[in-house]
Amino acid sequence: MTGLRHVAFRVRDLAHSRRFYEDGLGLRFIGHRPSSTSVDLSDGAINLTLLPYVGPKREALEEGNEFIHLGFLVDDVAATYQRLVELGAAVVRDDVKERRPHDTTAIPVGSFKVVDPDGNVLDISDRHDEWRIGTQAIK
Repeated sequence: MTGLRHVAFRVRDLAHSRRFYEDGLGLRFIGHRPSSTSVDLSDGAINLTLLPYVGPKREALEEGNEFIHLGFLVDDVAATYQRLVELGAAVVRDDVKERRPHDTTAIPVGSFKVVDPDGNVLDISDRHDEWRIGTQAIK
């Protein structure tokens, strides 16, 4: 059996991205990669490594046209939304399935889509049936 254990993003500003994922989404700092400034974060099951990016400016792709996005299951979508907004994150959609335009006058219920500091789209949900593993909902 194969298990997903690691994802890495190249980021322009390690400190800013670390704050986004650590303070905004609650990932835990595990440490720096040996012989580099890269940062390892984890939710306890999957490792997210933030690697420095120094290449040419990359154009952020509009939500719906991105090459990849990740989904995060959180305990409290409203609290997570508040933390991310306080960090300056751009919320782009309400409800990850219906993909409604974001209503800036209300806190999303159940799920929302947000863009990280480097333009990566993330689904945020507190619905345990949002994603399936095989034929089962995540528990």
